[in-house]
Amino acid sequence: MPWSMIHFSIAIRVFGTQVNPSFLLGSIAPDAVMIRERGKVSKSKSHLLNKTTGQTEDFFTFYESHSKLCTDQNFKPFLLGYISHVVADINWGNTKKAISEEVYPESINKLLWDEENQNDFNIFRTVPWRDSVIEKVVRAPLYELTNLYTTNELQKWRRQVFDWFDEPSNEPHIPINYLTENVVENFIANTADELKELFKKLQ
Repeated sequence: MPWSMIHFSIAIRVFGTQVNPSFLLGSIAPDAVMIRERGKVSKSKSHLLNKTTGQTEDFFTFYESHSKLCTDQNFKPFLLGYISHVVADINWGNTKKAISEEVYPESINKLLWDEENQNDFNIFRTVPWRDSVIEKVVRAPLYELTNLYTTNELQKWRRQVFDWFDEPSNEPHIPINYLTENVVENFIANTADELKELFKKLQ
């Protein structure tokens, strides 16, 4: 999966720096279950994956059914952010799969994980909108999607996302050979374009 700063980068590419705070929070909300002791067990469900069929829930059905549950004006942007996360994760998975197949049979999963982490630190240090996004995510209203995650988990997760960068030992300090800046930039641009078209159909 792409890490938080890539999700935020996609949001900025779609909406610019005036992006709704709720969209930003929604764009990291599916990972809130990682707060749980066995978070990976719940991650498939929070990412709208039906483990029986192996299919992702229809985004139109998800958006229509959930948007009726709350009349707050920021709830729909939150849902769109949530969907953006799932779309980005699917696309990122395909990107990593293509890279892995190029170097098969050598397993590079751990290396790619470290490169994802390093990319997030690099983006965190260099983007001009970092402080603005942090402020927006921290003050965005909390919404709970029943059976997917709790508001308490989301509250903890949005803190942890940024606290991660405060601990020097979390950064791998490695050169990036596969998930290069060019790969990441193309991924952000292509996913943002896909989301723009999807959102036109959803709204």
